[in-house]
Amino acid sequence: LSFTGFSLRGLENFLGGLLNLLGYRAGEPVFSLALLPTALSGVLLLLCFYCAGYIACHRDKFSAAQQIAAIRAVGLESLPEELRALARLRLENPFDSLRELGEKLSPPLSRSGVNHRLEKILELAARKD
Repeated sequence: LSFTGFSLRGLENFLGGLLNLLGYRAGEPVFSLALLPTALSGVLLLLCFYCAGYIACHRDKFSAAQQIAAIRAVGLESLPEELRALARLRLENPFDSLRELGEKLSPPLSRSGVNHRLEKILELAARKD
């Protein structure tokens, strides 16, 4: 049984190696096939937590493209000065986090302040469409 490069044999080999690392002897029964669905659901749950954590940590990077598109749609010159300075920084530093952008402003702005201003730009772009 396999799907998209994943097989039960591969899972068995992976879990066997993991159990060896934990000190279980080879050939010693650790779990039965009846417990396999429970073990798989646990592995899938861990994978979901990992993916959710990754997305939460990198959410700024995913939304940076939306922010840049909104800035270009609205146009730098049509933005008020406090939004224009941040928009220019976002265009020049597309991979910076909101915190890093806020530290580069003069005067510096908190992460939530940067987020609030970028949301205003997104709203302006949505109204323009």
